[in-house]
Amino acid sequence: MIRRIQQGLGAEGITLSMAKLCAWFGVLRRTVYYKPVKPAPRIDPRFAEPIKAAPESPTMARCDTNCDTDKALPERKGAPQREKTTT
Repeated sequence: MIRRIQQGLGAEGITLSMAKLCAWFGVLRRTVYYKPVKPAPRIDPRFAEPIKAAPESPTMARCDTNCDTDKALPERKGAPQREKTTT
């Protein structure tokens, strides 16, 4: 955005430094010049090797409760009814 403003003013014959424009708009100069770069994830081999070597366990087909809200999920048709417990 700041660069577009600087280019637009330059087309009109007005030259302003990037530092002055950033100061006027309250933007850090480094955020205009540099784009953040996320590093690649580092994998520690001492943890990765045992996980790769472990046999795959069967996954659960259905969870009985919704962990986010602790509310019971609606029962499926044909599924056996369970007793409700209170804690």
